[in-house]
Amino acid sequence: MSRSSPHDRQADELERAHYELARCQLEFDEFVYVVSHDLKEPLRGIAHYARFVLEDAGHLVDEASRQKLAALPQLADQMTAMIDALAEYSRAGRGDLSIADVDLNGIVGEVLDELKDALEQGPVEVRIPRPLPVVPCDRRSVQIIFQKLLDNALRYNDKPHRWIQIGYEPHDATRPLEFYVRDNGIGIPEKHFDSVFRIFRRLHAKDARGGGAGAGLTTARRLVERHGGSIRAESTLGEGATVCFTLAPVGAAE
Repeated sequence: MSRSSPHDRQADELERAHYELARCQLEFDEFVYVVSHDLKEPLRGIAHYARFVLEDAGHLVDEASRQKLAALPQLADQMTAMIDALAEYSRAGRGDLSIADVDLNGIVGEVLDELKDALEQGPVEVRIPRPLPVVPCDRRSVQIIFQKLLDNALRYNDKPHRWIQIGYEPHDATRPLEFYVRDNGIGIPEKHFDSVFRIFRRLHAKDARGGGAGAGLTTARRLVERHGGSIRAESTLGEGATVCFTLAPVGAAE
């Protein structure tokens, strides 16, 4: 009877640990999704009853109390936005990816149409130096990635003339294409290049720059990593930022 070697036993233990970690992550994602749905109803109730009390009985309390009542719906809305962001992050880790050849020009065009009002309000110049390629990916996931990155580029720009550039850098045959969204906005301090991808990590006050739950880049990172790719930020503070990502592991050409 042969005995397994220490190397084989270690490999088996690592495989079991990996399986258990994946199972726990899936259970956590499902738990977050269910809980986030259940929490929204009582929050809506809190906001509704606060408005009801303020309208019907606001004259019976002093000004300080009225201000506190008036703040409740806003606080409930902020918490709902965070719950929605958490649910979206959870969804990003659930379900199978449907990989097919996708024309990224179509995806980016759809996202730009969704952001049309914000782009025109700026106004913001959109630059696409050359047509984007066709790559194997999950279409919906990559649409969300571009939506999050473009929304971020719009949010963190206070320049008189704003622009966003969308493109890619080709690599050799052993490396995947690297895509990027670049802007001329406020930039990111170097010490935060990694932390901007952590969930609910803001670099500004929660009510500044249009609010936001602080989960957009985290969701983008999760979807990129589900493709086996990587995402990173580079920036010169005060001059703009670039977020680069791949949709395949190093060593896999697209």
